Amino acid sequence: MGSYFTAHVASSDPSGLVPIALDGKMLRGALRAKATATHLVSVFAYRARLVLGQLAVAEKSNEIPCVRALLTLLPGSLRWLVTVDAMHTQVVTAKLICATLKSHYLMIVKSNQAKILARITALPWAEVPTAATDDSRGHGRVETRTLQIITAARGIGFPYAKQIIRITRERLITATDQQGSGVVD
Repeated sequence: MGSYFTAHVASSDPSGLVPIALDGKMLRGALRAKATATHLVSVFAYRARLVLGQLAVAEKSNEIPCVRALLTLLPGSLRWLVTVDAMHTQVVTAKLICATLKSHYLMIVKSNQAKILARITALPWAEVPTAATDDSRGHGRVETRTLQIITAARGIGFPYAKQIIRITRERLITATDQQGSGVVD
């Protein structure tokens, strides 16, 4: 990443912590004859509204090596808040973000990390106060999201974890009165 982009990204976030998202997408209409569709992984700085880098996923591979390669290209002169989806909730990725880049992560824990998910689920959530609530209406549904935050204990089993956030979502489909709920840790 060039010095111009580094300066632009740094100036877009006065907190000194630059939030970025790494995610993969299949390109529409990119199916090649006798091959799979092109799959790219990008790193996006949301406040600067700038794609900082992009790599193609190798055939017979997945996004994980691309995310790690993109992370190694980030300048160490900035501090990053790296957001990734559950696929990237990996010990090696967490260590790369925290130890190598001296930065922070926000990762989703799902069943691909079953032991950590079990430890998180077993935390005393009933005793944790609600930190924030958000109600939204649109697209034929009403959603309420509730946020709880707890300090991560050393025994959680994931490197550099400082806090655990639980988002509980309740949804009502207005046309059918169908209700649903879900939890994201």
